Amino acid sequence: MRHPAALKNVTFDGTLNVNATQYLDIGGISKNNAGTIENCVSRVNINVDGAKVRVGGIVSQNVGTVKNCTNEGDIYGTISEADGIIGSNGGALVSDCVNKGNITIKNADEYAYRVGGIIADDGDYDLPHPGSFSGKKNK
Repeated sequence: MRHPAALKNVTFDGTLNVNATQYLDIGGISKNNAGTIENCVSRVNINVDGAKVRVGGIVSQNVGTVKNCTNEGDIYGTISEADGIIGSNGGALVSDCVNKGNITIKNADEYAYRVGGIIADDGDYDLPHPGSFSGKKNK
């Protein structure tokens, strides 16, 4: 989702097996979000091998809104930023999200820079407003 759009009330199931030869962004629902992802569930298991990768159970890079979403998929592999909901959040709204998936990083000493249950990296990407978070859980 490069342009503002809305994705609501959808469940994604499956497995992503990625053999990366360069830095990649991978999301269980979307690589990037600049719009709204709401009331969605990801049951996508993400397995990564290869180069450094940023993974979010819901979205890899977020500058939009993510509300009432649940990740139930597991994340495993050679990952530099990994998170149950969002790999990297750019000062955007994240509300009432739940991560139920497991995150396992192999070669963590060499590759893992940021790992979190809800958000791995909350940089502001030089946006004019700070990020906002509410009702977050990690189960």
